[in-house]
Parts: sequence; C-alpha cells; structure tokens
Amino acid sequence: MPVNTIEALIAFNQHTPGVPVYGQSSVLSFINTPYNETQYNELWTTLNTRSRQAIDNVLAEHSLDALVDSSEGFTPTIVPVAGYPGITVPSGIDEQGTLKGLYFYGARWSEANLLGLAYSYEQAAQARLNPTFAP
Repeated sequence: MPVNTIEALIAFNQHTPGVPVYGQSSVLSFINTPYNETQYNELWTTLNTRSRQAIDNVLAEHSLDALVDSSEGFTPTIVPVAGYPGITVPSGIDEQGTLKGLYFYGARWSEANLLGLAYSYEQAAQARLNPTFAP
C-alpha cells in the first residue's frame, strides 16, 4: 500500500473507491487514544506475558503438545502476540460456501511439531475444497 503513516492509511481508506475499509474504526480509535512509548511498552509486555502464560498453562495442565482452534476466532490473534507459532489448514466449507480452517498452535519453538500435526490432519481429512464463485 502506498502509505507510511497511520494518518496516510486513514486517508487512503477514506478516499480509495472500491477498497473495503476493514478495521478503519480500530485505526481511528487507536489514533485518538493518547499514550506514550512507556505506556505502549508496558501494555505490550503485559499482553505478551499473559498470552504466553495462558498458552503454556493449558499445554502443561493437560499434557498437550499442541492446541487446535477454529481459524476464525480470537486464537489466531493471541498466538502471535505471545510470539508462538501457529499454522492454519483447510477444514471444509460451511453452509454459506465459506471455506473454513483449523488453527494449530503450540509453545515457543514447536514449529516442527506443528507442521507435522497440520500435515497429518490435511492428509487424513482431505478437506481442501476449491471455492466456487457466483457470477
């Protein structure tokens, strides 16, 4: 995108016909929220720590190697905040014809394990479907 600042992103979204304005309200609330670098760093550290703890606690409590969730939920947002790996694989299609996915994620440095689990699921489920587009 031809933007280098948040202000330019807002202007681009407002003045570019035909482009969806996905998340514009979030961007506007961000720019209108006063904060400083110290507050930002404290918030980021808190979010990162809590995200890691939440994932690590579930993995440890249930003796799991990985977790699986819908790719449409909140999980694919929190996992990168924790700095942990995740991978989405196709899982089918819903009643409206929208493709669905599963999101495999785990602890730090578990990429090899996640790739193996995701590949095994893909091979067993054979859930990848080509979308059909309505005219």
